[in-house]
Amino acid sequence: MAKSKKSLTAKQGADGFLVEPSSPDYRWHKLFSEFLDGLPRPIWGKRINFASDPAVKSILAASPAEQIGAIGILVNRRVTNERAFRASGSRSAMASDSAYALGKLTVFLLNRKLPHTSASLTPLISAYVSARNRRFFQDDAPVLLKICQKLEAEKAVLPDLYQAIEKLAASLDPGSEGDDWEGAPERRVRQGFEALL
Repeated sequence: MAKSKKSLTAKQGADGFLVEPSSPDYRWHKLFSEFLDGLPRPIWGKRINFASDPAVKSILAASPAEQIGAIGILVNRRVTNERAFRASGSRSAMASDSAYALGKLTVFLLNRKLPHTSASLTPLISAYVSARNRRFFQDDAPVLLKICQKLEAEKAVLPDLYQAIEKLAASLDPGSEGDDWEGAPERRVRQGFEALL
């Protein structure tokens, strides 16, 4: 009964993610869905003007700590979608477009100079690793590396974050998915993470 009631109140985003009004993360999921709804289609490969998007403006109006929390919620939403895609083996053109857009939004938010800490970054990196697909976070990894390097320079990396970085570096290894393809940019990023360990 409870599950049935939940499915009736939840609204599906353009990415296929079910947004439940009773969720503690509803505020952010609603903004992510509004962001997707406001994009012209198709969006794949096109430049997105984040600065003019009303939903993105609302995210940026939040406190730095809230923005960091929103990034974690966004990455977990993307991971949920990625797992669904890998389980089914297919997704609609709209869902593919949305996956691309949410990935670009994540990188945009990560590139902001927010006060990330070892404690806030550890679950974020763990979420990326849980996707079990290095191509999923290929665009995000260089920005994550810069954030980790900054914390390392400040001697603010705690043991839990080192463990998460170790798993991320292993996930970036091309052999982790049974293929041996790795371009120079991907290799530099992987080696950058390994250098932190």
